[in-house]
Amino acid sequence: MSRGAGQRGLRPTDAHTNTRRSDTGHSILDMAAAQGYTEAMKTILARGADVNSATPDGRTALHCASFWDQAGAVELLVASGARLEASDGRGCTPLHVAAENGATTAI
Repeated sequence: MSRGAGQRGLRPTDAHTNTRRSDTGHSILDMAAAQGYTEAMKTILARGADVNSATPDGRTALHCASFWDQAGAVELLVASGARLEASDGRGCTPLHVAAENGATTAI
C-alpha cells in the first residue's frame, strides 16, 4: 500500500466498504482519499465502495481528497466516476473545497 497505509491500520480487506464512522460520518474510502492512499483506494473501490457516497454533511471522498490536496486520489476518484459537481452542506463542490484550502495540486 502506498504511503504506509498498512502501517497505520488502514486495512481495506477487513472493512465493510460503505460503513461510516459514527463520530465523523466518514467511510474508509473517505479516509484513504484524505491520506492519498491510492493503492488502498483501488482495493476499497474494487470491493464495491460507492465512490459518490456522502457524509451526513454531504462530503464525498472527492471532497476529502480535494481538501487535503491529494492529487493522485483525486485522479483515481474522478476516473472511478466521482461526481465533480457534488456539493456538500455548504453548497461547495470538491473544486470549491480545494480552492478554499489552497490545494493547488488537487486543482
